[in-house]
Order: sequence, then structure tokens, then C-alpha cells
Amino acid sequence: MSRDLTGVAASPGISIGKVVIMNDEDLSYSKEVVDNPEEEKQRFHDAVATSREQLEKIKEKVNKEMGADEAEIFAAHLNVVDDPELISAVEEKIDTENVNAEAAVDEVVNRFTTMFANMDNEYMQERSADVKDVGDRILKNLLGHDTVSLMNLDEEVILMAKDLAPSDTAQLDKNKVLGFVTQIGGRTSHTAIMARSLEIPAVVGVNDLLTEVEKEVTVIVDGLDGKVIIDPTSEVVEKYKERKNMKNIRQNLRNLKSYQLRLKMVIRWKLPQILGLLMM
Repeated sequence: MSRDLTGVAASPGISIGKVVIMNDEDLSYSKEVVDNPEEEKQRFHDAVATSREQLEKIKEKVNKEMGADEAEIFAAHLNVVDDPELISAVEEKIDTENVNAEAAVDEVVNRFTTMFANMDNEYMQERSADVKDVGDRILKNLLGHDTVSLMNLDEEVILMAKDLAPSDTAQLDKNKVLGFVTQIGGRTSHTAIMARSLEIPAVVGVNDLLTEVEKEVTVIVDGLDGKVIIDPTSEVVEKYKERKNMKNIRQNLRNLKSYQLRLKMVIRWKLPQILGLLMM
């Protein structure tokens, strides 16, 4: 049965396709009392170093493919991974409570993300997702998990998840990911900014998303109005295809006008040179 969900329009555009649900990675661990805190602190520093190396590679890729402004998102992540307050808080927890590095990282990162999430400013609230992204990366490296890549999908899909980290979004194959929808997030989140840079239609902040959607079902992502239509009727699909085609036509006309304007300006600038060559 067709049904509509509403969220926040994070990146404009319309996409229609089959759903792939991205489940949260299992980051479970056992909290343990350790005999050698120094060894745990070294494990933590090794995981931080690996995380820094991964983030530098992502930043370089984003800078090359999207631009310096988008790469600054990962410059901010690099600041988090090297934040002296975060590092000292993890070390202190390991020293004073004799816990393993996984528990120390998880508890400290949760404290930091809660602090940001409880701020009155929406922009600062969104930064809690960035801290969590970095914290999860460190935890994955402590647990020895391979980094999940979204660059090698086999078919065109609409991606749905509880949340997408900015680093996940940066690695999306825009030729395969037609659009994405998340259960949490806002328009000012770094994930939404990445989606707009990639020109992938996106809707975020859709409550109860993952309880409403089954994998393989067809959905429409309306990144213009912040709507997600699950299992649409053929009539609705045709309506949105027409709307998408009209949007593409308008964009092509804008591109053509922009090209014609640039061409006129070039001719105007070069005309004296052209006339000079003809007079020779």
C-alpha cells in the first residue's frame, strides 16, 4: 500500500528507485577491567593514528572531486580526532577506572555528543553527529573492523539508513546512489551539505523510517518538498517522472543561457583581437 512520509528537504531533486537499507554496523564490545592501562592507552593512540590517516585520505578525495569548501568538513573531523580534550579525557578514564580503550572511547564520545546535542543552537547540535562519526571511526579501528565502502554498488538504488556519516556520504557513488533518506539529521548537517555538493536528492529526519520501509520496495525521494513516497502507484510514478523531466528541462535551459552569456562575453573581449588579425 502506498504511503507518504515527511522529513526535511536536505538536497533538491527527485529520484525513483528500489530501496537498499544500510543497517548500523555492530560496534558492540565488552567493558573490561585491565591490568595494564599503558597498553590500553597505546592501543587508543594507534587507533587515533589510523583514523587520522583515513580521514586525511577522505579529505584529499573530497578536495579533488568536490572542492575545498566540502573538504573543510573533514578538516573539522581531523580537529576532532586530535582534540586534546577528547584525548586527555579518554586517557584519564583508562588511568582512573582501569577500563579497556573501547569502553573509554565510547563513554567519552557519548559525553561529548550529548553536550553538543543539548545546545540551543541548531548548527552546534548538528556537530554532535560529526563527533559521533569520528568516535565511531576510532572505535571501529580499536575493534579491528574494516571500513565499509559505498563506492562499489552493483546497481542503481535509493539508500536508506538511520543516519549516514559525512564520511559515508563522501564515498557514495553518485552514478549508483539515486537518492538517500535518513531517519535523523537536519538541513545544516554535514551529511546534507555533502549530498547537495554531490547533487544527490536527499530527505533527512524522517521519523520511524526504518519501521515503515522494506528492502527492494520502490520509493520516490522528493528532495524539493521533503517527502518520501513508499510503494507509489503507477500514476504517482508517472507524475513524478514528468515533474523530474520538467526540472531537467529547466536546468538545461539555464545551462544553455549561461553558456550563451559566457560566449557573448568572450566574443566581446576577443573581438578587437579578431578584427586585428583580419586587418593583417
